Amino acid sequence: MLIRDIVKLIDEFAPFRYQEEWDNSGFLIGDGDYEADSALIALDLDRAVADEAIARGADVIVTHHPYFMELKNITGETQKGGVILDLVRNNISLICAHTNLDAAKGGVNDILCEMLELENVRHLAMIDGEVGAIRYGEYSGKTAAQVIDIIKNKLGVNTVRYSGNPSDAVKRVCVCSGSGSSFLDEALSSGADTFITGDVKYHTFGEARELGLRIIDAGHFETENIICVHMRELLSPHMDAAVSESFRGFYKCY
Repeated sequence: MLIRDIVKLIDEFAPFRYQEEWDNSGFLIGDGDYEADSALIALDLDRAVADEAIARGADVIVTHHPYFMELKNITGETQKGGVILDLVRNNISLICAHTNLDAAKGGVNDILCEMLELENVRHLAMIDGEVGAIRYGEYSGKTAAQVIDIIKNKLGVNTVRYSGNPSDAVKRVCVCSGSGSSFLDEALSSGADTFITGDVKYHTFGEARELGLRIIDAGHFETENIICVHMRELLSPHMDAAVSESFRGFYKCY
């Protein structure tokens, strides 16, 4: 399978045009005409992931978070530059699917809502009137404490940060994977009483509480790492049997 075909496959599932203006999703490093027999999937690219890809002989790394946004130079004198040069030397391409994958139907946020057992899930359209990163759904007869237990059990979270009384009823929930504090207004406009996201600052908790919105911070990593296995499942069927078996071992969830 050519690298450009992998890019096309991801684009068909989570169109890169869905990404936020500040984002850098897409085909970031490599030659589109290069043949890819193996891949490594990770939430982030770092030195450890690059070294693993090299050791395993992977042809492409697919990450959720972009490795660079506004690089001015690529040299071995910087950490990121050194990683990029090593990927190029070893003919390893890099593809990123970030906010486009958050927004896409069947993407990170839909998977998160399904794992959290939300009912009647809908999305707030924020991109061309089609899709957006925000989802909202409903619980029936659950308290905040019970919702927190679901989060812990489904996402493997040991602790969560939350505001409000854990015995209060939770009815409508707004969900945004990763860091969703900037979507506080959207969460309120959805009529939600609870907002599940990650990376929430102290003062945001206070602001939301004054506005009548409970926040449950389930963690940036924990609400996004779930995409790794699903990305593997998306790509594996498009490779031949032998490569698919190897490919299933070439993903890493951080």
